[in-house]
Amino acid sequence: MLEDVGRNVQVPARAHRPLPEPENWGGRQTRTSFDVFLGKAPSSAQTPRYAKADYRPDSSVDWTDYSATALLGSLGNGTNQAALGVRTNSKEPMTVVITRNRATLLANGYKVASRPLDPKSDHTVTVKVAWDTTTAYVDGQVKLSHVSTRPSDQLSGGITIRSGINKAGNQWPVFKSLDIAPLEGASGR
Repeated sequence: MLEDVGRNVQVPARAHRPLPEPENWGGRQTRTSFDVFLGKAPSSAQTPRYAKADYRPDSSVDWTDYSATALLGSLGNGTNQAALGVRTNSKEPMTVVITRNRATLLANGYKVASRPLDPKSDHTVTVKVAWDTTTAYVDGQVKLSHVSTRPSDQLSGGITIRSGINKAGNQWPVFKSLDIAPLEGASGR
């Protein structure tokens, strides 16, 4: 019982390298292990082509004013993609989808911005969540931003990571690192 209560207690938006803690990641589909995000799971015909996981889904619902930075790797020639989502479980979740040569920002699943990237297999993505604005930076140069028209009390939420492959047998993208921190000067709930 105490373990169940502990998973629901709100925690601050702060986690240094939480990827090696699979017990803190929920929302995973059956037939996939957390290893797909770490580059340790082979792809087969039985493995789905899409995987997602939410970080502390029951204890991050009140998060506002935070940033998440991920180093994504093993991005192929348009055959796979990785995504970093913020405001998870809010009325307007935001997702930055990264391929080898493109960054796309989605608001509640709809494209609101897209920019080309220098084609390479690794990209660093930082997403800043502040009040009603979500801003993503890729490799410190490409910027995508969205200002929500929803009330701010409908926009709080945590982090989601996603991976996808277009064909069975392709390599999964790799989340090489992830860090979550409160924005400077913010409460970091």
